[in-house]
Amino acid sequence: MLSTIIHWFCLLSFLVCGRTLLRRTQSSHPLRRSKVENVTNVQILVVSLLLLVMSLVSCVGAIFWNDGYGRADIWYIGKKDYDCHSFGFDILAFVILYHNFIPIILLATLEIAKYIQALFINWDEDMHFKGNNVYATARTSNLNEELGQLPEGK
Repeated sequence: MLSTIIHWFCLLSFLVCGRTLLRRTQSSHPLRRSKVENVTNVQILVVSLLLLVMSLVSCVGAIFWNDGYGRADIWYIGKKDYDCHSFGFDILAFVILYHNFIPIILLATLEIAKYIQALFINWDEDMHFKGNNVYATARTSNLNEELGQLPEGK
């Protein structure tokens, strides 16, 4: 009877307590990112914000142009007043026009280059331990960047 109570008490404390060893080890750890990757992400964020600012400035310029010249001479567009929907569509149009400003393919190219560098690390004969016939294994594609950031004397 006492062992059953102790068993149920241990089971209940295990399920209720969030600080058990099992719970702590099952939580996902944040990914470590290299400094190069962090700088690249910040630069792409800055360029994206610059794209939005350019689109807003162009949209305001379009509003002033439409007010100054009007749409009377442009018969094929049709006469309509400028409203908030037109502002949203103009911003979308300018974002589409300027989207080539952000080199998204750059991220894919960097990942492909890092993957190929990891393959070369795996195939490197200088990192081959001949005693057990074991080659180096790159478990992350950022390994080459992390190795390049080590100080010279260490």
